[in-house]
Amino acid sequence: MNYTEPHYEGSRTSSSVLRHTLKILPHPMGRAVAYGLPAGSIRLSQAGLILAATPCTYPLFREAMERAAMKTGCDVLLARHGLHPEVLDPVLWDAVIWSGDQTIMLPDLILYSGNGDHWLVPSRKGAHVRMAADGLHIEAEPDFVTWQERCDGVCRAAKEIIKATRGTEVL
Repeated sequence: MNYTEPHYEGSRTSSSVLRHTLKILPHPMGRAVAYGLPAGSIRLSQAGLILAATPCTYPLFREAMERAAMKTGCDVLLARHGLHPEVLDPVLWDAVIWSGDQTIMLPDLILYSGNGDHWLVPSRKGAHVRMAADGLHIEAEPDFVTWQERCDGVCRAAKEIIKATRGTEVL
């Protein structure tokens, strides 16, 4: 089934998180996928990316993400958002990057918004992932220089998610 206007089978909150992600990665058409991923997962063929979201904060879908990446040759991005994204529950992102014949799992990433673009930054140490219209890109150098810039960008992204999921200006 093709979607011209985002409509998902997942929870209302998951749908809001996916709609927000589609604003970052603008693609007019998404195709529903399964592979054991949460309901409402979609494939953006032009970006080589599968997007998914779940209110389950425990990382239950990592095996399904790797399976989907292996079967499709696409990167997989899953938002674990809880019931109250960025209000009571931090939104953590898991990414599986398809690299030829293998996958690279990047768990527990945090959304960063800065200088007109969006990144997934590690919650501890690790790779940084730039989000672009043509998909996900692992980068050695992040968009920020200082810890303060990182904190500002993470807070800005959290505010965007709150607005998207609550449907109102809250901050």
